[in-house]
Amino acid sequence: MHRGSLADKPLDDRRKAIRKALYDLPEAKKLHSDFYDRERMATWVNEYPGIVAWVRDRVGIGSVGWSSIGHWTGTSVESPMLYFIDEKTCLTDERSRDREQITVGEGITRLQAALRLPRQSVRLIGL
Repeated sequence: MHRGSLADKPLDDRRKAIRKALYDLPEAKKLHSDFYDRERMATWVNEYPGIVAWVRDRVGIGSVGWSSIGHWTGTSVESPMLYFIDEKTCLTDERSRDREQITVGEGITRLQAALRLPRQSVRLIGL
C-alpha cells in the first residue's frame, strides 16, 4: 500500500467514523459523506481539467506559465471595461465541425455563454 492511500478496510473504517461523528445531527441521514485519500482525490480532480491547474497551485506544485485567477497585474477593476475589437480579426471555433471563423465579439459571447453553465472550462490559444 502506498503511504497516504487507503485499502478497502481502512477506507471503510474512515467512512464509518465519519458517519458516527454525524450521527446525532438532526438531518444526518440526508447528508452524503465520504473519505478521499490522495489517490481518490487525484482521480476525482483529473475528471475536471478546468480545476487541475488550480488544485496544483493550491497544494504548492503550480505549473510553469500558469497563474490562478487573481490580480495578475496587481490592479483591480473598479467598473466594467470595454473591449477594443478589431473587426478584421477573427477567431477559429475548434469545436465546430468546419473550424468556423467568427468575429472576436461573437467569440466573447460564446465564451461567456459556455462559462455560465456548470462544470465548464474553456481553453484559449494564441496571442
